[in-house]
Amino acid sequence: MIGALKGIPVSWEPPVLLLDVNGVAYELQVPMCLHFEAQQPVQLYTHLLMREDQIQLYGFDSLAQRNVFRTLLKINGVGAKMALAILSTWQVEDLLRIIEQENLKALTQIPGVGKKTAERLLVELKHKFAGMTVMPSVGGQTAGTEPLRLGQDASALAQQALEQLGYKPQEAAKLVAAVAEEGLETAELIRRALKQAQTP
Repeated sequence: MIGALKGIPVSWEPPVLLLDVNGVAYELQVPMCLHFEAQQPVQLYTHLLMREDQIQLYGFDSLAQRNVFRTLLKINGVGAKMALAILSTWQVEDLLRIIEQENLKALTQIPGVGKKTAERLLVELKHKFAGMTVMPSVGGQTAGTEPLRLGQDASALAQQALEQLGYKPQEAAKLVAAVAEEGLETAELIRRALKQAQTP
């Protein structure tokens, strides 16, 4: 079992990160809220999901984030895609607060989460999250370093990421266009677009 990987990000096309670990490139699906720097090593805690037709590795920047992902997978009707969408929309500390405050509206703002699913999340996560604390992340943003840039336009990548979360192409394009500014990297565009989507 692979518990964690430390390496250099090679490419970042949300939600897929290619991580070079001593010459071996691992493909991981990671929450879209994460931010990576060019040539800066990161450590990600991993979860291996094995199915008959697929083996997929997921990466998280803290044990708390991975624990929440694993907890979400235990809930009926919540698969890996939805669990990743939840963690892409809300930081762990925000999600804990949402559950504690029984904020149904905040949960329904997550792509793919309807009222019934949100109600189930509130009921099942209330006791599972009790006493959970958030540990500092390992692979966060490093001040003064250059963001990881790819060949594709940041806006196009952000739109693609939102579509992966379940937004329709036209809706994703509108959200990205509303927050786009020159010089913003993909991760920041995604964060702003998701915040825009949560605005009434």
